[in-house]
Amino acid sequence: MIPVRIKNNLYRFKSFWLFKKWLNRPVFLFWANMFHGHYTMDNTKNYIRILKPTIVPFLGSVLYSAFIIFILELYNKYFPINSQFFDKASTDSLLTAVASLMGVFLGLYFAALSGIASNFLIRATQDVRRFFFSAPLGLQYVRTIAITGIVSVFYLFLKSFGHTFHPVGLAFLSLLAAYIIIRFWSIGSSVFNSMEPGSSFPFVRKDIEDSIKDIAPPGFQWQTPLLQNHRRRLVVTDLDLLANLVDFGIKELELPDEQLLTAIAHLRLILLKYSESKGKIPRKSLWHETKSQFENWAFTDSTRISLALNTGTSIQPKSIQDFFWFENRVFDIVVKILNELGKKNKILSVFQGSEYFIDVAEEYGENLEEENVKTLLQKLEGIFSNTHLEKTDEGQVAHKEQLALLETQGRLAIAALLGLIRHIDKYPCEKISSKISGINWNSKKKETIYLTGLPSSMLPRLEEIEANLENEKVIEGKIQSPRWYIKTLCMQQYLYSLEKYFIYIKSLHSNYFQRKFDKLLAEEQYSLAVHFLQRWLEFSNKYQSLIGYLKKQAECCRKFHWVKDLPFPDFDFSQEEKTALDREREVTDKMIQLLPKLKSAVTGKELPDYFGQALTLGLQACYEACMDNDVERFINIFPIIFDASLVSHDKIRKEVQNWSQDDSKIIYSTEPLANLFEISGFALLYAELYQKNELWDITKKTWNAYLKIVDAKAAIQFMIAIVGYRNSLFVLMPQAILRTNWQMNFNRKMKEAGLPVFPEDRYGRKGKISHKSALIRVIAKWGGLSIFSAQEVFFTIYLSNRPEAKDLAFLDKHELKEEVEKEEKGNIEE
Repeated sequence: MIPVRIKNNLYRFKSFWLFKKWLNRPVFLFWANMFHGHYTMDNTKNYIRILKPTIVPFLGSVLYSAFIIFILELYNKYFPINSQFFDKASTDSLLTAVASLMGVFLGLYFAALSGIASNFLIRATQDVRRFFFSAPLGLQYVRTIAITGIVSVFYLFLKSFGHTFHPVGLAFLSLLAAYIIIRFWSIGSSVFNSMEPGSSFPFVRKDIEDSIKDIAPPGFQWQTPLLQNHRRRLVVTDLDLLANLVDFGIKELELPDEQLLTAIAHLRLILLKYSESKGKIPRKSLWHETKSQFENWAFTDSTRISLALNTGTSIQPKSIQDFFWFENRVFDIVVKILNELGKKNKILSVFQGSEYFIDVAEEYGENLEEENVKTLLQKLEGIFSNTHLEKTDEGQVAHKEQLALLETQGRLAIAALLGLIRHIDKYPCEKISSKISGINWNSKKKETIYLTGLPSSMLPRLEEIEANLENEKVIEGKIQSPRWYIKTLCMQQYLYSLEKYFIYIKSLHSNYFQRKFDKLLAEEQYSLAVHFLQRWLEFSNKYQSLIGYLKKQAECCRKFHWVKDLPFPDFDFSQEEKTALDREREVTDKMIQLLPKLKSAVTGKELPDYFGQALTLGLQACYEACMDNDVERFINIFPIIFDASLVSHDKIRKEVQNWSQDDSKIIYSTEPLANLFEISGFALLYAELYQKNELWDITKKTWNAYLKIVDAKAAIQFMIAIVGYRNSLFVLMPQAILRTNWQMNFNRKMKEAGLPVFPEDRYGRKGKISHKSALIRVIAKWGGLSIFSAQEVFFTIYLSNRPEAKDLAFLDKHELKEEVEKEEKGNIEE
């Protein structure tokens, strides 16, 4: 209590407070100086933190500049010059001017950057802004300026000590300064378009390709998990940057179609590069992303269900590797671009962008990457579905764009098929066997199985075999499994991969072409439907060729089925060949069924002649139906072909009416009728040959119905005149080869039936010929259809016997009618 009383008493005196004031001043000053020093130290630390990251690049530039000066100064040692050679004042002016210019141009460059950044980059994402300020072209230019400025300062520094320069050094500096001045125009221009795909995508693509190269052997440390994960993260960042650049370009820069297509072109190159390397990447590599996969409770084992029930949790998802994450990310960027073009109804641009992926689909097919092909077609199909197709009668320009888009859709599927053919052609089973035999399973190098060049679909089996053999070496001390057994395992996997891809290609008939065709029909886009049918028909034709390639490959690979307990894919190629043929006929018949809709289709030099193509295919299909004795098919298509042939005659007659040569006008306008006469005659001939009257019955019924609604006598007289005039001309008719092939095939069928055919039976047979048909016996005696024609048979056997033709003169120069009557009479007498 006493100290407190003393303290309270002192507080009453003024002198106490004055003394305390003077006593606290030095203490306050001491702590004030301490605080100021601490504050200064904190600021210094901040300066150091700012300075520290710049020291390394600064020292690098200084050392690089010093190295340049060292090289240049070597000229003084080996090629010395007289010091009077220079004008000192001029040298000083030159060095000063170069140093000043570097500052000016550096300022101009960053002024351009600032102007663009203030206008556009405020709305850009962080990675886009970072890319803009660190664009490789700009960094190279800034570094060149920095090096030139530092070298100039060094020279000025040395000059102040009286150092004499070699002219090579000054010439080098002058060249650098000139380069910077001249380069400024292109660099300044590139700053303004540095965000466009044409400028930005090549650098990002190169970074991605470098990362892809390093995660597969013999890339640097390709087996290191940490680096695998690091490279994946780099690529993810690059792909995100590409996606953001596309978004920024579409929304802010309003990029033209040309630049968007350039972006797609670079994305295509990325996919092709990755497809080349994918078979070399280990399946367990951390390059592959992982994703969670949830299971159905109905398929989960009881242990995991009990654990979930007892803990009140759900079934924990499995972490699985996503082997297609890279392609999906790239596809998403492509879809974003094409969808934007589709929204604006830029059909031609969508077509051009889609065309880039035809060779990608073929590349995937060559590597048996069924999942990638499926994803590619699905992604692009969504774009095609979202692209609005105008009615085809609104103008030929729009029409052609739509045709081009449909063309691409068909070609994508065809490319996937051709990829498989190219794979079999490039890697026959002997080569596959050789690659498998060439694997050194005893090698300590892990990259052996990844450098075989085998399809990536075989990689899981190769890695499994390698792991099992490693265990075998640990347990047994060496590999005990025979090589023939290992080859059997590999061949089994190869055939299953081949089968899986083939099944997918097979499914495109109904899941791809049929679905798109039905949609076009539902929208009444008949011209587009028939154009799409052309690609479908091409696909069906190539599919038949694929069966032959696949059969040869599978039969060769089955020779290595040395372990009978191991199941191998079982291909029923006889059924596959029949299915392929049936599908081609089905597509052809679909095109024929569209003929009534194509009568009024727009034609011209710039658009395909859908009607003419469908008619020609229909004529060939009618003949094949007769030859194959396919009565049902012939009944379905002949009436359509009959009507279309008459329409074609009228259309061609109108088209050639202004031609100057009468012969040409008559020949071309009557070609459809000549084909119809021939087909009708062959229907009769094959009906007689096979003794199947249905073929001729539908033909006769169709002709009877036609002659009933027209002036039959005038019509028959017109037909006789046409044939007579055409026979009087000694010229090769436009479609003569088509009809000659029909004739040759009929002769072949006669020969197969045991009938004499010219030239094997050069002079025919004078003896008895065994066949129920008098007409066939007569033709056989003459050595087949070498003298007679199917048209002549039709006119002689059918038209001449019509009641309306009673008074008309038919040209029967071979007396076919009399010969048939004699043959029938002689057969009755016997």
